[in-house]
Amino acid sequence: MSAKRSRTYFLILADVIAVFGSFLLALYLRLGSDGFIDQVDRHSGLLKMALATCVWLVCLYFHDLYDYQILSMRKEMALRAVQAIGVSWVLLAVLYYLVPSLEIGRGTALYAIAITLVLLLSIRLALHSMTRRFLMVPTILVVPWGS
Repeated sequence: MSAKRSRTYFLILADVIAVFGSFLLALYLRLGSDGFIDQVDRHSGLLKMALATCVWLVCLYFHDLYDYQILSMRKEMALRAVQAIGVSWVLLAVLYYLVPSLEIGRGTALYAIAITLVLLLSIRLALHSMTRRFLMVPTILVVPWGS
């Protein structure tokens, strides 16, 4: 497996954990522990969060946030991440309007948007700085000596 492919898989896994974790945290912050347990146990909250996470990942993919040329440009990456988040929440809003039973919890969307944006940008910036630091190749200057 190439290094680029393994980094992409790591980034996808980190995105899944960040998005799913942000939904969990947003649900807990918005509804408290009793509402959180109610949503997860009685209303299939984990399946709803998995569906929303899939929508997020598709939006991240279509905004080229798994392309390392885009990831190397911080401003472009941040702009595309914000655009992907906006598109994903519009898609989820339409989905929740058409099928109201899929909504994760009333009012958790705003919490999840903020948490996910911070987590995704932090993960991508950390990955960018780690890959630059560990993959930095030293420059060697060869100077001829003698006649």
